[in-house]
Amino acid sequence: MNIPFSKQERDALATLAKPRRMSPEEFVRALALEAISPPTVTLKMVASVARVSPMAASYAFNGVASEVSEKTIRHVRAVAKKMGYRPGLTAQSLRLKRSHS
Repeated sequence: MNIPFSKQERDALATLAKPRRMSPEEFVRALALEAISPPTVTLKMVASVARVSPMAASYAFNGVASEVSEKTIRHVRAVAKKMGYRPGLTAQSLRLKRSHS
């Protein structure tokens, strides 16, 4: 599996991969191959790879254009899509104070 990450993204993945002693490519491959219980990609991980603060990443997902530029919003969302980020339903329901059940 060959996912085209930029050098910046590979460096950020390298810092995330250090505790596991994996290269960024091995880390991405491990994420893709873990079919039984895939690890959750967090907003903090997306922010790290995108080289923005977690708050800026949050603003990008929530559409707070007054706090971050359109370029940043597009960049963060593109990185999140590459990494397979999906917002947690539990966290969303806590924030919105409703569970949709």
